[in-house]
Amino acid sequence: MKQSKQGRFRFHGVQQTAELVALLEQVTEGLRKGKLDLSAGAEHIKMTPQPPIFVEVEAESTVQDQELRLLIRWNQKLPHLGSLDLRIDTGSPDSDTE
Repeated sequence: MKQSKQGRFRFHGVQQTAELVALLEQVTEGLRKGKLDLSAGAEHIKMTPQPPIFVEVEAESTVQDQELRLLIRWNQKLPHLGSLDLRIDTGSPDSDTE
């Protein structure tokens, strides 16, 4: 297995909702513990998330496609900016909040 503390790890795949939720829960737990081990096939990377943590959220919706991008980054040089004013409503899928 190729292991790296530096370098790049990438994973692309189609997941069922339950599988994606489990993956996001594992990321959340890794952020809490300060340790993330990611692996897929021969690729493997160990990460040690520590505050301050930068987050970027992008969302796009068209008639044919919807996309949510979530970027999480940390390093010693990030300034502490305080809490974010980001809200995510998880109301019913049929509700239109526009």
